Amino acid sequence: MNPEFDENDLVDFLTRQNPEFAVNEKELTDLVTNTPPELLMIFDDYCHDTFSKLLADFTSLKICILETYRTPSHECEAYRLSGDYPYEVSFISKLAYKDEQHYKVLKTEIFNGFAEGDVEILYKMKKLKGVILKHPKNNQWFLKILRNPLPNDIAVQLHLDKYKQLIIQKI
Repeated sequence: MNPEFDENDLVDFLTRQNPEFAVNEKELTDLVTNTPPELLMIFDDYCHDTFSKLLADFTSLKICILETYRTPSHECEAYRLSGDYPYEVSFISKLAYKDEQHYKVLKTEIFNGFAEGDVEILYKMKKLKGVILKHPKNNQWFLKILRNPLPNDIAVQLHLDKYKQLIIQKI
C-alpha cells in the first residue's frame, strides 16, 4: 500500500465499492496496513497447520503471506495476500535517545547521500518530519524528530530502504 493513503480511508472506500467486504473489515484492514515484519520466512505453499505451530511457539511473530506468480515472460511477481508488509532494507543504524526530539545516530554512514536539513521519516508507515543535524564541534550526527510519537523508553533503529527512504522501527 502506498504510505500516503490512510488504511482506514482505503478500507472505507473498498467497503463502499463492494459491501461484501464489510463482513471481513478487520481482515481487510490488516491486509492493507503496512507494518513491517520482524522476521521474513518464505514458504512455497501456505499450510494452516505449519503457521499455527509457528504462532503457538512464537506468539509475537508477524507473518506476511505472499502469492507468487510467474508471468508469460518468466518473471516472478509477488502479491501480499495477508499479514505484515516487508521492507527491503539497505542499511541500519541504532539510535541513542538524547531528549524528546533528538536521537544520536550511531552509524553515520546511513546519511551518505543525504544533506543536513529537512527529511521525511516513516514510523509505522506514517510520515514524520525530521531534520538531519551535524554537531559543529564533534562532528556527531543527530536526527531531530518534530512532534515525536516515539516513547522514550523503547530502543529504536533507523533503516534506510533501497529507495533511500528513512524508516524508524522498534528494536
